[in-house]
Amino acid sequence: MLRQLLSFLLLSKLSNLPARNHKYFFTVVLLFVSHNSVACNFNDEVYSQLDYGLYWFGTENQCQKADSNNQNEFYNPKNKTLIFIHGLHSGKDKVQFRETFNPIQLEAGGPNINFADFWINKGWNVGILYWNQFANERQVKNAEAKIWTATGKKRMRWRDVAGNYQDFDTDLNVSELLSNNLVNNLSNFDGSHLRIVGHSLGSQVAISVSKNLLDASLSGRVSPKLIPDRIALLDAFSSNGKKKYLNRRWVGEVMRDYVASLQSFGVVFESYRTSATTSTIFVGDENKELNDMTAFVEMKNDYFGPLDFRKKHLAAPWRYFWSIDYPAPEIEQAELPAPSASTSDLRIEQMQSNNMTGSVVQIDGATTKSPFDDRYRYSSRLANKNKKHANNPLEGSYQLSTQEQRAADNNWGLRKTRMLEAWQILHSKNILPGEGVVIAHTDTGISEHPELEGNNFTPSPIDISSAKDYVDGDGFPEHNFDAINLIPRHGHGTETASVIVSPIGCPTGFSEPCVTGAAPYAKLVPIRVSDAVIIATGKRLAKGVDHAVDIGADIISISMGGVGNLPELHQAIQRANDAGIIVIAAGSNFTASIPVKPAAWETTIAVGAVRESLTPWIGSAFGPWIDISAPGVNIFHARTERNDGRIEYSVKKARGTSDAASLVSGAAALWLSYHGKDNLVSQYGAKNVPAIFKQILREHGVFRTKNFPKTGYGTGILDAALLLEAPLP
Repeated sequence: MLRQLLSFLLLSKLSNLPARNHKYFFTVVLLFVSHNSVACNFNDEVYSQLDYGLYWFGTENQCQKADSNNQNEFYNPKNKTLIFIHGLHSGKDKVQFRETFNPIQLEAGGPNINFADFWINKGWNVGILYWNQFANERQVKNAEAKIWTATGKKRMRWRDVAGNYQDFDTDLNVSELLSNNLVNNLSNFDGSHLRIVGHSLGSQVAISVSKNLLDASLSGRVSPKLIPDRIALLDAFSSNGKKKYLNRRWVGEVMRDYVASLQSFGVVFESYRTSATTSTIFVGDENKELNDMTAFVEMKNDYFGPLDFRKKHLAAPWRYFWSIDYPAPEIEQAELPAPSASTSDLRIEQMQSNNMTGSVVQIDGATTKSPFDDRYRYSSRLANKNKKHANNPLEGSYQLSTQEQRAADNNWGLRKTRMLEAWQILHSKNILPGEGVVIAHTDTGISEHPELEGNNFTPSPIDISSAKDYVDGDGFPEHNFDAINLIPRHGHGTETASVIVSPIGCPTGFSEPCVTGAAPYAKLVPIRVSDAVIIATGKRLAKGVDHAVDIGADIISISMGGVGNLPELHQAIQRANDAGIIVIAAGSNFTASIPVKPAAWETTIAVGAVRESLTPWIGSAFGPWIDISAPGVNIFHARTERNDGRIEYSVKKARGTSDAASLVSGAAALWLSYHGKDNLVSQYGAKNVPAIFKQILREHGVFRTKNFPKTGYGTGILDAALLLEAPLP
């Protein structure tokens, strides 16, 4: 749906891109030399002139050059599509050499297998985007420069069949030429999946080409279908040093910027390291920060000698292409798949930004070339990401359980807010997440749901003994399925409660994905104050707040509000603050910049919502009264519904500032567990605790991205680990 909306939703905002971005996709006719589709035989005739661009492959290693003017027997626009981009081709002996999907031609230990056949038999188009005549440079830096600039030291020269260099008069670099070529040849693409795979230097090309396609789609020049769904980086290479043609920036930095931009539009990344080629200080750089942004795999190749770096480097493509023919390999003790060509996009997305479960290292299958016996274990990358923090409590600390890791894999909100890293900090002090904290949940009540019951991993988080119902007055705060109030949300309370405290693990009879709350060991007291999320007078909500004070709650979570003065509610929340209770309030899904109470009051913490791209959700409230933002789109929650008289339990996705506020309420519970409510009251006095928490949260418990607005959505996006690491005043 996102890609279907991109062209017309963003055209008006992005059609004024700089002229440099507009030169792609308007000069195709001038630059693209049309060739009739012919059987692939890379002979002298082909190499006597410049030949670059897309070739489609068939079975038995046949191929034909793509030509938009002629039908290609190896391409079906309705099929899923894989496009491979090779790396450096250096030396006169490589003039007529081109990689194919059969690695035996590499003469580097690869098997004599036509790997394209595996993909084609599964319904894929497979192609290679060739730039080998540009990549034929003795020095890698000269080939690399052509990826990014047409005015480098060697400009855009290419090598002919005789081994001589020829000038190519163009102001487009390799990435731009190949982007144009793809647009020309994929103009009718209507498949369900587009995957681009880059090897070595080709990883830079894959990233740059994909960024060009994204920019062109955002400005309405090409179909959103051409934004890749997935990008695989195979033993990615980038040379050292700052580049004049990149405004004195290192290539690796630019690659990371492009990857972040692509990820914000749903592109998922996987990367595989097979050699030490990128580790030498004289040739390349590992770009560990880039690996940390992807689902990263450390592969072993023990069938090669320890110094056979070239063979190990060249093994990356055929190992990846081979893996499509096998189920995704397992991760030790996790019962979850590791990255491979056959692993789902959802699983890759789950891993790519997860600090604890986003990186794996091979432990089995390293002595056999076939991937049939490959097995992996998690390799935490927390130490690298947090090395700037002195005395970091995460390093060498408690390893999360399989169930906790699965919770992160299934919930982007927990991942992006580093909730599980905060759990690790607590575990290192023998504290369970949310332990000892009471959360008053003033909402529409709750209904029975397996996600709110105890299981083998976590006890039930719901405290019914202290619950209250100010709607029916019957003592049990159950939902009214027949509510008719303004904007009735009779399942709202169950949904938001599950985001805060749903136990770890799946209930009996439920399969992944399940809900895991941000503070699964906290106790939640349901207080039913309304059947609607918009309130008029706030009187019943005020009673609910007073009840929270009476039962000694530590946090009040409010995901409803109104635009009136609500004086009784205002006074009740002030009493709660005086009693040392932290009050979290959803900013509302009212997109006009009109303060909604109680969120707009200084005595609460107002929460806005961001989407997966870490940019504000279009439905979120905004204004100077918003304190911070948190994930609020596609958040899994428990839902209880009545269908033809039957009660049905499910796990579904929701969006709204209610979910964002629920995550912040959970983070507040972790903070109180970590520091101890009694210790805080003893040190600062009860009435000062809410203000201290608010200050620390706003100043230290958030992170910002380049695209996050400077105003209107708070000081940043919730980071639970930073919140716990922040020193007390």
